[in-house]
Amino acid sequence: MNPFTSKTGYVAQSTENRLDMVRSFGIAQCQQALQLPHLQKTVIKAVNARLKRMQKEQNQ
Repeated sequence: MNPFTSKTGYVAQSTENRLDMVRSFGIAQCQQALQLPHLQKTVIKAVNARLKRMQKEQNQ
């Protein structure tokens, strides 16, 4: 499943739109995003940073 797909079926493709969406992703959505082919490098970095932040919060 593509976590960048909205409820209305719109698929965010621009880096800016994807970065905005990553801010609200949970762990499962981040993991799904990292499985997508051709994901922008900036988005990959943001997803990894979000995952790291959430995992750190869980361990506290």
